[in-house]
Amino acid sequence: MKRPSRSALIVSDSAPLRRYAAAALEAGGFVCAESSSGMQAMERFRETRFSLYVIDLDMAASDGLSMFKITLTGRDDGRQPVIIG
Repeated sequence: MKRPSRSALIVSDSAPLRRYAAAALEAGGFVCAESSSGMQAMERFRETRFSLYVIDLDMAASDGLSMFKITLTGRDDGRQPVIIG
């Protein structure tokens, strides 16, 4: 799966937090995608490999810690992403 060299997935059930994180990362040259739940994030994770994940670990309807573990163990390209929880 191809990905931009500086791509980020922002996962949070808080729209203001996602917008704030995206604005900050895009100013730093990242191409950002957003997910409002862990389930939605997993769909994106299957489609695209990101170089950075920003994960809300305390989402109401999703388990951010499970998402965190999957991003570390679910890669087959040998490269580890940067994860901010």
